Amino acid sequence: MSCSEDRREQGEVKSGLRVVVTSAEKSGREMAGAVGEQLLAVSPECSVRQVDICGRDDAAIGFVESLEGFRYGRLDLGRAFRAIVEEEPDVAVFVGYPDFHLLLGPRLRRVGVRVYWVGPPQFWAWGRFRLSLLRRGADKVACLFCFELKPLQRAGIVAAYHGYPLYDSVRATEMRPNVLARLGLEPEARYIAFMPGSREAEKRFHVPLYCRTFTRLRQAEPGLRGVMICPQSGSLPEGMLAMADGRYDVLRHAEMAVIASGTATAEAALLGVPHVVTYHLSPVSRLLARLLVRLGHFALPNIIAGRLVVPEFLEPDEVTLARGCLAIVRSAAERERIRAGLGQVRRQLGPPGAAAAIARDVLQMASGSP
Repeated sequence: MSCSEDRREQGEVKSGLRVVVTSAEKSGREMAGAVGEQLLAVSPECSVRQVDICGRDDAAIGFVESLEGFRYGRLDLGRAFRAIVEEEPDVAVFVGYPDFHLLLGPRLRRVGVRVYWVGPPQFWAWGRFRLSLLRRGADKVACLFCFELKPLQRAGIVAAYHGYPLYDSVRATEMRPNVLARLGLEPEARYIAFMPGSREAEKRFHVPLYCRTFTRLRQAEPGLRGVMICPQSGSLPEGMLAMADGRYDVLRHAEMAVIASGTATAEAALLGVPHVVTYHLSPVSRLLARLLVRLGHFALPNIIAGRLVVPEFLEPDEVTLARGCLAIVRSAAERERIRAGLGQVRRQLGPPGAAAAIARDVLQMASGSP
């Protein structure tokens, strides 16, 4: 049976269920929001409380005021545990953020709170030692990617694959002329989208690199424009502007994109946008990666496809990155090759309706069914 067929008939859902959804970082918040909306769509009388375990920077992780009594501050696992337990939820839904959730899950389960995890730890990248922790920390897991399902099941973890949770949410709604007008660009403009990541540490590294890269691209192709898709208060090179809103529309109509490794690459794949992927590691992470990471690729589209679909660059300089971009900008055939590969990736991220299917699964668990 293929992953896309792994949807079973759901039984009756009890009324008045209480669900707490915990997440962190931009992509996690978006997935949590999609699942939360579908929980209320499937069962309008249920109570859904969202807890955002939010990292404002790499050194200080905070708890956003979502459950009553919380303020920004240093994360306290004990306080988080107590606040969630006080809600008396029928089920707690974790979205990503493994370092925190692997500690929180066993504590909640010991006091009788059932745990449903959307987007488990990336055991396929960092080794299987996390699987034993996951068994203790979750009653059921919803995989983000089809290839995760069978290894989890073989490890004795109750798992399902319903599709990528943002499959239906990632879509462009504006036509190209409207996007160009909103960006203040001429009707025939060609632009490259740059996505430096949402974490402060990512942006500190990638924004300067992407600016230097764009400067070199403009030297080779003076007509190119650049759009940095993130809030940007600093100076940008000539021909580049910053845009924080409407990123799917801006990304969809770009000639190509340069994207920091992460879930934004899945968004680009769903939109069919040719792109290159960059990855930056701290010195400690670089050492751990050499010891632990077991992948031939690090870009999500390449991992999902099992082959090289989009070019990937580990800690490139601007010369190398600009050269990779020009190979795409100057070749319609290369752009079509990448789009064809991304079409395969999009199919593997399906089927549609994943957030709704996950919501039904969560409510089934909250109702007392396995």
